[in-house]
Amino acid sequence: MRIDSLFKQACQQLRISLVLLLVAALREWQPLAEAGNAEAQFNLGLFYALGRGVAPNDVQAFAWLTVALENGAKPTELPGLLEKNMSASSLAQARSLVEEVRQQCRIPEPGARR
Repeated sequence: MRIDSLFKQACQQLRISLVLLLVAALREWQPLAEAGNAEAQFNLGLFYALGRGVAPNDVQAFAWLTVALENGAKPTELPGLLEKNMSASSLAQARSLVEEVRQQCRIPEPGARR
């Protein structure tokens, strides 16, 4: 029983450490994403999509992943998958948020680039 108890305690400590690492990564990536870093934007989108360090939020995930892809992040199908599973209302919110994130990050719309 002693080993079982120690194992359970170690697993709990590992989960706590993982959460703390995720929160620390989120704190690092958020300002980089807002400054226009495509990799940080992509990672932030993944955090929202997977609920890592934040509550899962498909609207936020879609917005950050879309802007990241427009900003040069490696192509992925994740925004399309999110879109397929979102309600019309959520998708409208997400598309509106894409515009807000573009403005916040000072990223021009794809058609406006030279």
